[in-house]
Amino acid sequence: MPSQAGSTQRLAEIVQADVTTIPDVVERLTQVYEYAGSSTTAGENDGIVCFTELYRTITETVDKETYEDRDFLVRLDLEFARRYFLALRSYASDRGSAPHPWRLLFDARSNPDIERVQFAAAGVNAHINYDLAAALLATWEDFAPNDARQRDFGKINDVFDRHLDGLRQRYNAPFGDVGVDGSVFDRLSNVISSVLVRGTRANAWIDAMQVWNAEDRETARGRMLEELSVVASLLGRALLLPFL
Repeated sequence: MPSQAGSTQRLAEIVQADVTTIPDVVERLTQVYEYAGSSTTAGENDGIVCFTELYRTITETVDKETYEDRDFLVRLDLEFARRYFLALRSYASDRGSAPHPWRLLFDARSNPDIERVQFAAAGVNAHINYDLAAALLATWEDFAPNDARQRDFGKINDVFDRHLDGLRQRYNAPFGDVGVDGSVFDRLSNVISSVLVRGTRANAWIDAMQVWNAEDRETARGRMLEELSVVASLLGRALLLPFL
């Protein structure tokens, strides 16, 4: 049975209603963040709190950007958020029905031996490495992929880049507080983090395009999700290994 069952069930209620705007997403994330932080003894060290705080920060900035096709980007943001909210609802109703990369995070959310940066990274892993390709495919049903939309998709990498330094310090990430801003360690850590984000997001676009161009999209999508679940779960386990 999931730990903190009552808390998880309340989170499922918070995200039950659909989101139709990016401010809706930010509002739901804020509610999840506040309730999860106040309903467990872990407080700000709760795994759901750690990821949701990061996710809200990025989402707020995404809404302030300009895009070649804003309608596409908004739809993608909504499809993306819906997968996180669905994972919360699934876990609350039947733990085994939640996607495995998310289940790893939710199961471990109150483990005091896991650092905040690990929880945040595990959430990013589940959301980008598992959810993003599926969110792209759902969005493309109404906004088919083209060069302009791919450029808009890539622009989100710049949003991550602007927050990397602050997020690494906020989560006490490795080298996050070594030296001063602009030091060799600081710049190198930012570059490594940026490369990882850009690479995983680029892979999501490639994976989704392979399904989009397949003769049998539904079969290809199912196969893709199975493969992504295995990869994201393996990485998630590694990210959540307690620091002893």
